[in-house]
Amino acid sequence: MMTMLFAALAGGALVLAGLPLTFALARRALYAIVLAPLVSALLATVAVMAMLVVGGSLRVWLAVVYALQAVLAVVLLRARMAPVEHATTADALWLTVPLLPPAATVIGPPTGWDAHSIWWLHAGYFTRGGEVTRQAMSEPGLAFSHPDYPPLPSAPVAAVWQVLGAADFHVARAVSALVTLSAIALLGFAVRRALGFAPPVAARLAGVLVALAAWATEPATVTAGYSDALWAAAFVAGALPLLLGQPARPVDVGLLAVAALSKNEAFLAVVTLAMLLTVFRRAATGWWLPWLPVAAGGSWAALSRALGATSDLQAGGRFRELITVNPVVWDRLAPTVRALWAVVGNVVTVAAVVALLGTLALRGRRRRLGLASDGWLWGMVAGYTVPLILAYLISPYDINWHLRTSLDRVSLPLVLLACASCAIWAGVALDHMPGTSGAGAKADADTAHPVDSAGRTLSGHDPRMAPAQAPAMRTGRAPRKWPRSPAPGMTGSRTRSITTNRCRACTCPSVHGGAGRLKRCSGERPSSRPVSGSRTTSVRPWVTR
Repeated sequence: MMTMLFAALAGGALVLAGLPLTFALARRALYAIVLAPLVSALLATVAVMAMLVVGGSLRVWLAVVYALQAVLAVVLLRARMAPVEHATTADALWLTVPLLPPAATVIGPPTGWDAHSIWWLHAGYFTRGGEVTRQAMSEPGLAFSHPDYPPLPSAPVAAVWQVLGAADFHVARAVSALVTLSAIALLGFAVRRALGFAPPVAARLAGVLVALAAWATEPATVTAGYSDALWAAAFVAGALPLLLGQPARPVDVGLLAVAALSKNEAFLAVVTLAMLLTVFRRAATGWWLPWLPVAAGGSWAALSRALGATSDLQAGGRFRELITVNPVVWDRLAPTVRALWAVVGNVVTVAAVVALLGTLALRGRRRRLGLASDGWLWGMVAGYTVPLILAYLISPYDINWHLRTSLDRVSLPLVLLACASCAIWAGVALDHMPGTSGAGAKADADTAHPVDSAGRTLSGHDPRMAPAQAPAMRTGRAPRKWPRSPAPGMTGSRTRSITTNRCRACTCPSVHGGAGRLKRCSGERPSSRPVSGSRTTSVRPWVTR
């Protein structure tokens, strides 16, 4: 019971530590609480890296970093920033509560091999200070623990252990699980935001389903202190808006930084994303943003190399045999592909069929919604699959053992990207765009270009003519200001208006013309906009005979 209490206190401390900055960025209370564990982990990573460069105690650097966070939070709070969209209370409840049942496995015993031999071992020597950490990273006897791995999964555990004054593995598992669940929930928020055009219930449901896919390949390791679900969810959540051509936010860049500082293969995935956007989409806005997380991950790679840390692939990788097409290496290709297909084949096949059908039937609607081609997501799938297979080819370990012990975990990004592709196509199919077919299209056309008895629009344009044959548009006179409301009992004059009015609340077009009573818009008072090439008079919404 006491151990569970300490674990709960550790989780609360992790949330409170990152809450000032997250609330300043999001301006949404529940969304800030969900994001806070990841921000705390990122800040603890900065403290660890500063400790390794300068030296000293981790406790001192944690105090410095979190003090700087408070100053930055005050500056951001004084700035006029809009709240994060699609992160309301309803969104937060929809996207977090369904994750609680699978997350209940966190109460199990902390017995994960990778958690103990890699991440919590790193956290242990982080708490000993800069000098001990440098020695441990360069110690050949600890090479099995991958000292070159980035510190983000270990840094928050070390920070909590520093606060508690003792190392407890139940607390470590709770902290690791909380950071991972934060990334998974933010993946759901990313899908919800990407489907902002779809019905809210459908968008939230799609976000939940994609987030639950994090338990698809190796559910036992999601909350067991492993880093694979953490970086996979953070990477897909941060990359999704960039791959869809949507504006990127600071949170998206931070998620990519979390991924780049979590594991070596995650850093390669972020580099692949940056190269993909740089080479093929330099005209797109924000193509350079992934290079900021690349710089963060590259700084750790340079630092660990300078401190003498080596990886198993660097020490015993079969690079020469790969280049010379040695059968010792290339005979490993067939079992690797078979094992990978056995893990992700069903999901990828279904997603590919959905993508093909969506491209054939909904490509135009997707383009009108402002979404980039689905090929960018599949390009990222290919960009991650190729290095993953090559890593198994040059691995110094037995191929069967290596595939059996790691492939389920490291293939998770492929599953999440495929599920995200399906979710986007589902949202596009459910979107109700005006003027797509039938009577709705005719109504929209009549509203946008009202016609007279001769079949011409009020601006003189014949809709049957090609655009090049349309008469030149002329600028009409500036409209008068909207007239004041008439006094009770007064009537307006009998007028004929050829002015297109748009509701100030919903911008829906509504045209009033001819003599007789004119009804007022259901929204706010409309504003008059003259149609070019015609005589215009101001419109009185209460005109009577």
